[in-house]
Amino acid sequence: MRTSFTMRDAYQRQCTKQWDGVATTVAQAHTDADALAVDLEAVSGAGVAKHIVSQETLLSPTVASGSNLDAGGTLHCRLDNGKLYPIKIPAINPAVVLSDGNIDITDALILAFVAHFQSGGEFTVSEGDLVVTIEGGELDT
Repeated sequence: MRTSFTMRDAYQRQCTKQWDGVATTVAQAHTDADALAVDLEAVSGAGVAKHIVSQETLLSPTVASGSNLDAGGTLHCRLDNGKLYPIKIPAINPAVVLSDGNIDITDALILAFVAHFQSGGEFTVSEGDLVVTIEGGELDT
């Protein structure tokens, strides 16, 4: 089931990210979306304000002070079909960014977030593909 996440930054601006889940019931899709929302907020300064799975669920976002949707990051992931796929993270959490502007792809917050898109996870990317590895990541320019 396609799930949309609406995120908000410290300036009250919003963006939407969408991913396809593997859940077969709406109840499970919401449970999976709640888990992904927690890890998405962990890797982003922006808060997840709501997610939509056939029905809308309003959440209580945890918005970091100074979070900015324009200051995002990109993870470059290798998929199970061999292709590279960019996962964009709005308002990337500065705690996962190294001093050279690269994202620390070994950070526990990044690994927990990406696990949702790997084998055994609840979501897919692109055309139903899974992430096999994270090859790198950096701040968006």
